Amino acid sequence: ITTLAFSSDNMRLVSGAHDAKVIIWDVSSATRLDELTDHTTTVTAAIWVEVAAESRADKSAAAARGGAPKARRKGPRTLLSASLDSSLILWQEKLRTGASSRGAETKYESIWSKDWMPSPILALAFNAEIRVVAAGHADGEIELWDARAPALGLIDMLVFPAHKFT
Repeated sequence: ITTLAFSSDNMRLVSGAHDAKVIIWDVSSATRLDELTDHTTTVTAAIWVEVAAESRADKSAAAARGGAPKARRKGPRTLLSASLDSSLILWQEKLRTGASSRGAETKYESIWSKDWMPSPILALAFNAEIRVVAAGHADGEIELWDARAPALGLIDMLVFPAHKFT
């Protein structure tokens, strides 16, 4: 396993590994929901790019019991994964109803990708408050993307040299 991340509502876990697979897990049942195989080599990073919705009622109830409000999702679950193959893929959850006795089936579909990066991405981070994704490249650069509308993809914001290797 090379990367792990919980969704904002803590109901899903994503794992990535040397087998080039991104696997989505249901945390409560330890069930594999989907296996994403678009990368061709080691998955180096995976993060959830989603915003938790927090209502005033949530905040008031949490304050009354002296705790933090329970996280709820706002919109579909969205996931970003990176690989040593220099690809970056944005995935979105799709619920499919079918003839299954279990009811709706959870699957993830690629909604945006960059198939070639100048240097592989080794780390990803997401700031939900300002909706920005940061990527750390193997060549020492950090790249920032605007993620306010993930269904439209990530919009380039800034690249800066962060670490120099000698």
